[in-house]
Amino acid sequence: MNGPNCMGIVSKPGGYNTFFLPEYKLPFRGTFGERCAIVSQSGAYLVTLISNLDRALNPKYMITFGNQADASVTDYLLALRNDRDIDLFVLYFEGLKPYDGERFLAVVREIIRKGKSVILYKAGKTEAGAAAVASHTASMAGNFEVMYRLLRDAGVIMPDTLDEVEDTIKVFTLLEGRRVRGSRVGIFSNAGFECSVAADTLGALSLATFSDDTVRKLREALPTDIIDVHNPVDATPSTHAANYGKCIEAMLADENVDCLMAANVAPTPFMENLPAGPDHKEDILHENSYPNVTIRAFRATTKPMVASLNSGKLFDAAVQMMEEAGIPCFRKIDRAMKALGFFIEHGKRES
Repeated sequence: MNGPNCMGIVSKPGGYNTFFLPEYKLPFRGTFGERCAIVSQSGAYLVTLISNLDRALNPKYMITFGNQADASVTDYLLALRNDRDIDLFVLYFEGLKPYDGERFLAVVREIIRKGKSVILYKAGKTEAGAAAVASHTASMAGNFEVMYRLLRDAGVIMPDTLDEVEDTIKVFTLLEGRRVRGSRVGIFSNAGFECSVAADTLGALSLATFSDDTVRKLREALPTDIIDVHNPVDATPSTHAANYGKCIEAMLADENVDCLMAANVAPTPFMENLPAGPDHKEDILHENSYPNVTIRAFRATTKPMVASLNSGKLFDAAVQMMEEAGIPCFRKIDRAMKALGFFIEHGKRES
């Protein structure tokens, strides 16, 4: 028996949906994440997660299990651990059933040994949170510090915030199939503050040293009379979209670069990043628009790459265009860097 106090299960292979929410409120229209299973104690959390990532995430299984009167999170992991079509498990829970910790840790370790990834958000980390957990799902929150240490040592990805959970899911689903070859990152932006913030949030990453050939190519494309070419690259707002594309292509081709952060502050008039409109001549469908040059560079490489477009709703169409092409695109560079770091630290490595 599943539950009670849950919304049940959506299963693509089984062809059933017990959420019974109107499709116009929660459309399953994402084009990525078919090799993902989400197992959540909270139905509301899973619904909000799918809604927030609606254009990117459409998992194979969406399981909510509530109070665990019978079936537990561990039972679902045991049932799915050998599924060859699942590479990513996303877990949200508030507590385990009594005496279930050892079984849970064992199956998580087994899943990670098989080369799969596990993202976990654990609620009830504090005394106040544990009290809320007890009233919500009657779970024992347990000692979070002990659990955190054991699961981190096992290789579980444990983001600190709900935003980080969504960012990590995005990068793992959209970069599915890309292999990690190292941690040397190239960073490119048209804003100096973003270069500074990115360098401050390297985490598991390290700054790549560009080859002489890459430096030459960057100098040819950038206004070198006002900038010094080094990593992170501050292209300044005067760099237009076509040269932006040439620069990230050059960095991705560099054998010293294992992965790339391509960031952009949008309002500069030199960066074509708006849909066609009556007040300007821009059109993101043009061959050398910012989204298109970024998409071409992304598709021409197998290296992990993320983008950041730090501007408001006016530029949503450019973000949507890049994400529909498979590029994990974030609205803040620090969030993008942390998500890329999680992928480089925990993603599948080149053999």
